[in-house]
Amino acid sequence: FGSDDFDDIVEEAVRQNCTPNQNVYVGAALRKPDIPPFGRCGDEDFFALPALYVDLDDAQAAIQVRTRYRSCPPTAAVVTGRHPHVRAQLWWRLESPEQDPEASRRQTRALATALGGDPTVCNPSRVMRLAGSIAWPLKPGRQMERTELQTFADGRPRRYYAERIARAFPPEEDKRDTPPSASDGGTSSLELGLHGAGVTVEAVMADIRTGRLWHNNMVRLVGHWIARGWSDEEILTAAGNLTLAGYTVDQTRQEVATMISGGREKWSVPNPAIAVDAEPASSIRLLDWTADRYAGPAKPIEWLCEGSIPLAAPVLLAAAGGLGKSYVALDLALQVAMGVCGLAQPRTILGGRVCVEGTAVIISAEDSFNTIHRRLNRLDPIERRLNRPDRLIVIPLPDAGGPTPLISAEGGVPAKTPFFTALKDQLETIDDLRLIVIDPLQAFVMADVTSDPAAGQFMWTAFSELCAMSNATVIVTHHMRKEGMNRIDSADDAREAIRGSTALVDGARLSYALWKSDEETARAHCAQAGLEYENGRIVNGAVVKANDEVNLASQIYIRQDSGLLVDCTDMIEPVTRATTPTKDQARKILEEIQRRFDAGAPFSATYHGGPRHIVPYLQKEAKLSKRQAENLLRHWLDNEVVEIALSSAKTKMQGLKVLRWL
Repeated sequence: FGSDDFDDIVEEAVRQNCTPNQNVYVGAALRKPDIPPFGRCGDEDFFALPALYVDLDDAQAAIQVRTRYRSCPPTAAVVTGRHPHVRAQLWWRLESPEQDPEASRRQTRALATALGGDPTVCNPSRVMRLAGSIAWPLKPGRQMERTELQTFADGRPRRYYAERIARAFPPEEDKRDTPPSASDGGTSSLELGLHGAGVTVEAVMADIRTGRLWHNNMVRLVGHWIARGWSDEEILTAAGNLTLAGYTVDQTRQEVATMISGGREKWSVPNPAIAVDAEPASSIRLLDWTADRYAGPAKPIEWLCEGSIPLAAPVLLAAAGGLGKSYVALDLALQVAMGVCGLAQPRTILGGRVCVEGTAVIISAEDSFNTIHRRLNRLDPIERRLNRPDRLIVIPLPDAGGPTPLISAEGGVPAKTPFFTALKDQLETIDDLRLIVIDPLQAFVMADVTSDPAAGQFMWTAFSELCAMSNATVIVTHHMRKEGMNRIDSADDAREAIRGSTALVDGARLSYALWKSDEETARAHCAQAGLEYENGRIVNGAVVKANDEVNLASQIYIRQDSGLLVDCTDMIEPVTRATTPTKDQARKILEEIQRRFDAGAPFSATYHGGPRHIVPYLQKEAKLSKRQAENLLRHWLDNEVVEIALSSAKTKMQGLKVLRWL
């Protein structure tokens, strides 16, 4: 088949897969276009590989792999089976297809080695089980089940440059498996044949944490510790901290104890007797926090923007692309650095006026200095007259070697990077620091904070550390999910549309969202304000989570040509929308529901139905918000206006069917 024959491919796959015990596989790589359309392809027929892959077939491999992604999580996954254990394929879509068959082989083998996959599944002509097909059981212990395709909307890259994957999972050649030799004296390097001469202990421990050749690396590390004079208990304690996900500390200690015994016998090194120093007293005086500290009035909240943005707090600012969140942050930083709190009419930002002045730092991962400079030039020239130019500090990472993460997850455990420590040390030298802008989140946090609550909480704890150290507000910009940002009509909708788990939003002291008004509402607002309609010009904003006494009122902004959001809440009245469809609208909707059911392509009542989901259709036809459309669907189901029924016995497709007409 050609790459433009997808409909024919699907029909053929279904036809073949319907025969019992007949499984369907597809080539991982594109084949040369001139090969004969019969027989089996060989490596010489390889044309290009659009995505790298790894096959996880062994027990626990698919479960433990999340701790080994490093900074390159896959763009898609295929669950090929769940019985008797989970089996999966992982795929990394490439920005440009790899056309070198040997480079493809080396990189896929490196992925398999690092992630616990099958290292033999790497040849250029490899075929992989087709996602979505029925897996007929041929091996003992397995059962018939449907394979599953999984894609992700958690902020991870949609495509990778091959060089980035190669840095995270280096292709290796001519590996040697020589015995370890412990370093002597005060050096911290290991002569490990597996890695090459002079590799550091830290590098070996990093590989152990990711699960890469865990046993071999641990044997070498234990040998190094024995040679440095460590006792058995010291080694066991340190090794316990290198336990992989899916194993217990006791299991790790048992395996390492065997390594210690073998190493001491081999090198005739006895277990040394080491005296333990007395435990130092705790530096935290818990009982000093006595009740008399609460006498008198509490200290009032300090504000960066009065009533809207607290001082010395981590703040999340989420919005769809192009709505102006970077401009909001730049405008705010400029006003803090200018000291506009003394002006007669300072501009309102996110519902409040700037009430402090000092140094503002912008750390940008996407915009160069020239880009930010041009944005400054588009602001009001009067406002750009800085009395203290040194108080507006811009760190444009594209000009400084590219984005550098502040938080990473080497080995699956979130941790602050050396860049975080260096940044904190430098920021600590600024006496009047009041604002730190981190733009955007996904470029600085290489941990799965969007779906892992623990990682999200760790991130905000780290940013809170910056706030406490500097008494400055940290504003982190973030994106909306693409599938949710076009169906927002309220603060609740906006909260749900922010990319990532609720822990990401809840972890901040304040979370603010910006979203674009739907066309009907935007046109009405533009008409009220005497403006010509422009898509995206009317922007809504609201606090979606707050811990302090923040003004919770929603705001309406006009996006100016400069990119600024100008508060226009007092200029225009909110546009109300109907909460239920009219009788004619309801009749039309029910007729369409029944028509699609009879045609074998029914509306779906859940988001899992993708384009068949009925909520977007209800929003469009009845002019409802997302929440109103969901409530209408629930009402119709509860009152037996519609039901979920089997539409096609052949395809087993279920969907909405009309029970009674209104």
